[in-house]
Amino acid sequence: MEKVFVAQRVNSKLQATEKSIDVAMTEAAELLTTLIEARRELNMSTVVGDKELASLTQALVALDAARQSTVALHNGLGKMAKAMRIPITAGTIKPNFVIGASEDAVTMREAS
Repeated sequence: MEKVFVAQRVNSKLQATEKSIDVAMTEAAELLTTLIEARRELNMSTVVGDKELASLTQALVALDAARQSTVALHNGLGKMAKAMRIPITAGTIKPNFVIGASEDAVTMREAS
């Protein structure tokens, strides 16, 4: 199989992984906000649920570590693609050596 098509498949999974981590971080942050708002709405002391909020904060830290690792992976794969001479132009993997395949380019997004 042509290495550019393998690279496209890897890139697709990388983007899906990055998106999943972003979604998980967003959901966890929204949960944190919701828990604090719920405590306030119920006029509960700030000590109520403190351990649980700390656990959720630890989960967010772990998700951020996963995000950072994925960014490092993304950068490393970009270097590998360059070393393997896989055509990457303006952030995309393009099988430009295949007739008519340039429209099938896979976009590689910047990791946030």
